[in-house]
Amino acid sequence: MSKVFLSILLGTVLVFTGCLQIDYGGDENESSGCTADEVRCNGDKVEICNVAGMWTTTQNCADDDLICKEAQCVEDAENPQVELSCTYRSAEECKAYGYMSSCGNRDCITQGWNLACREEGSCEDLGSVDYGDAEATTDDYYGIWGGIFTTGSRTIGIPLRPYQDSVTVHHLLMRLSKEGDDLVIHSKMCYMQMHNFDEEKVYDIGEDLGQLVISPQYYNSVATLEHRVSNPEAFEVGASFETDWFYEVRGAKVEDHIESDLPDRQHYETYCKPWDEKKDSSDCLITDQDGDGKPGMTVLGIGALENQEVYHDQRWGTIFAGTILDNDHIEGLVDHTNLQYQLDASSASMVYDIESELHPEHERTYLRMLRMPEDATCEDVTAEVNTAGSWLEFTAFMDDVPDP
Repeated sequence: MSKVFLSILLGTVLVFTGCLQIDYGGDENESSGCTADEVRCNGDKVEICNVAGMWTTTQNCADDDLICKEAQCVEDAENPQVELSCTYRSAEECKAYGYMSSCGNRDCITQGWNLACREEGSCEDLGSVDYGDAEATTDDYYGIWGGIFTTGSRTIGIPLRPYQDSVTVHHLLMRLSKEGDDLVIHSKMCYMQMHNFDEEKVYDIGEDLGQLVISPQYYNSVATLEHRVSNPEAFEVGASFETDWFYEVRGAKVEDHIESDLPDRQHYETYCKPWDEKKDSSDCLITDQDGDGKPGMTVLGIGALENQEVYHDQRWGTIFAGTILDNDHIEGLVDHTNLQYQLDASSASMVYDIESELHPEHERTYLRMLRMPEDATCEDVTAEVNTAGSWLEFTAFMDDVPDP
């Protein structure tokens, strides 16, 4: 399948980035001689070479206290930055959002499940991790796990082609606890990125002619996932579990994350546009969840998508299934649903109707879990994912890694 122009808001978790800066000035850009879609670090900035042979900035790592390494924003291992500030939400506010009661801890959990957000907006080390009615153990469910979770999708309604296949990769910092007879799985999204794929390969970031990029600003604004298993099987090799569904509405406020209608483009056009004038109106149900000043959630096209921004809202849901391979390894398949509306864009040509469905090759949509130390952070999970041969390494299909 040839690589072609992609102007889409692809839906899996769609989960995606902030404003792209284009620097046309300076000798460095005027005679760069770079190759289209080549990526590099330029100081703290991640840059990609556009079709005109000029370097453009996709992320300024310094905005998130990160450094650029191998064309990605990562923690500075020599000078780690501990996240000290957070956005506090009360249990009542969390419930109103449809989130877990401690949803305000989301910002702090990046540094470990022992941190919590206090009312004054700072992260506090509690000194221990709360496992509910259970104690941490190395031979049961309860403890800290790292996870990789992928959602393979086929998006229909893209101009000039029948569909586009994509996979969104999520890195998870997970806490498994007990509440009564329920196994409770909480998953902090440490990272998300979408990759286009076809029959031949999964394309790396910047490798396809056009694709969507997900920023930390996007995935740091989504909810902590909460899945439950009622009366799970005893933890032993071969035992399996299936969670309930977790749903999240992104970029909109609704009374019920499952039952309420998701505001569509007509709602946005009628009650929320022009955005800067009507965004605070009680009639407008669209929110700026990722905090970039734009409606809904923002995703960014690079390469042939000419740095266009698209703004969407979304109802997204997942259900996990897992099988215990040994004390430290779990694997299973995942189902997901995705309803989203493109609300607006930086160019009218990017606004159209799409539908997203689970990719027919189900093993592209999977979950792998690896038991980790109690003080594990998102950085530890990412290090595992980026280690060749690791149980958490991304592969095109669930079984494309060696047995643990």
